[in-house]
Amino acid sequence: MKKILSAILVMCMCFGLLAGCGGKVITNDFNSETNQSISVKGYSFEVPESWKKGENSTDEIQYFYPEKGMMMVAYSEMNQSLDDENVRSDFIKHLGQFPNMFGKGFEKYKLLSAEETLVNKENAYRFEMKIRTNNQDYLSTMIAFDCSTGIISFLMCTEKGGNQDYTDDFEKVVASISKPLPFENTIEDVGYVLNTLSSAGICDFSSIDVGENSDTPLKSWVDKSNDTIIMVVGDENRKVTVVSASAKSEQAFTSVCTIALMGVDVVPTGTPEFLANIAPENLEKMQDGVDGVKSEVIDGVFYMIQKSENGTYKYSFTLQRDAETKEDYEEYVEHRKFMGN
Repeated sequence: MKKILSAILVMCMCFGLLAGCGGKVITNDFNSETNQSISVKGYSFEVPESWKKGENSTDEIQYFYPEKGMMMVAYSEMNQSLDDENVRSDFIKHLGQFPNMFGKGFEKYKLLSAEETLVNKENAYRFEMKIRTNNQDYLSTMIAFDCSTGIISFLMCTEKGGNQDYTDDFEKVVASISKPLPFENTIEDVGYVLNTLSSAGICDFSSIDVGENSDTPLKSWVDKSNDTIIMVVGDENRKVTVVSASAKSEQAFTSVCTIALMGVDVVPTGTPEFLANIAPENLEKMQDGVDGVKSEVIDGVFYMIQKSENGTYKYSFTLQRDAETKEDYEEYVEHRKFMGN
């Protein structure tokens, strides 16, 4: 009888070992010493070095490819919040149809579960899904949350039937997400500069009510005489995190970019290419659309200019902290303090 029990126990152990061999392999690719540092719309995060970045990545959609999977980080412009149940329902309902987020969309898509979570101590949402795209079936997890002007989504897809489990690595990527870090000036500082310039007859900006919320305040000013607009996004302390400016003509755009820089009290050092880019004669030579985007980082600050012949405003400009050069920016801030600015 003891021999029979021993044989059964040995068989059970063998079956257990076999099951373990055929199970998922939990990956451990995330390493804070070697990770890639990436940012989308001012939100920075880390990605394992071995996850190859896709050649089709853009400023608003980043693709990363581990051995048996794919992670996509996407920004989608939206003026509503995921905290609204109806908005969230529509977001999920049409998830696979968003070409700006998912290329051609999903061939098949099934939501398995949805729940609230937190990213940077703020509301976010986790969605577990089954999807099919490019003739491949995937088990997918997506974390989505509001940003200043839309939604940012982190989507991790693992090949169905594969033996790699990227759950731990994906959770570490999500845990590494940092919000855009602020400038020294507040939204009120920007308003003060615009009011001062308007009083001096240099421009004619008036504020417009676009709605504000305590966590992500947003303020806009319009100069109808020049067809220009400035929009500022702040953090919970109303310190500026993102500045955007738009105009319909080259001359007006040059002017509004200069005013935006004054509002945040940021003056690029030296003679960077950016200042040449906003000259009217150079703006006219820019290409239209995504191919025409010009961007550069100076003193840890990210500058981007885009031309769009079909948009309401012909030219747009974005100014924000660059998370990938945080140390350079902090040195710049210290220098400003030393100089008494």
